[in-house]
Amino acid sequence: ADTTAHGYYQWSALLRALSSFEAYTELYRDAPGARHVAELLLLRADIPRSLRACMEEIDETLASLSGANGRPAQRLAAQLDARLRYTGIDEILDEGLHKWLNEFIPLVAQLGNAIHTSYLEAA
Repeated sequence: ADTTAHGYYQWSALLRALSSFEAYTELYRDAPGARHVAELLLLRADIPRSLRACMEEIDETLASLSGANGRPAQRLAAQLDARLRYTGIDEILDEGLHKWLNEFIPLVAQLGNAIHTSYLEAA
């Protein structure tokens, strides 16, 4: 864990920028560090702004839409939701947080493109 003052202020600033500092202090009684901040912002389904909570909402919303056009987007959303649901923070940190994020971000962009193609382009 990064226990330096610099690390504390960096993680605190990130949490405050994402309106998650209060949630962090309620769940984790220690100073912000990479492990808990990453877990909170990526994997906690009970935190409405976490990546997992957002992906869960996208998956549920797309699954509720009818029609075969949306199947590619629905499939990708379900895959990303499952990936977050069944990934632990240790797996992410073992791979490297930066590397993991750099692999996940293009998948989110791919999902955005699939949603655009499935639902927003004229048929």
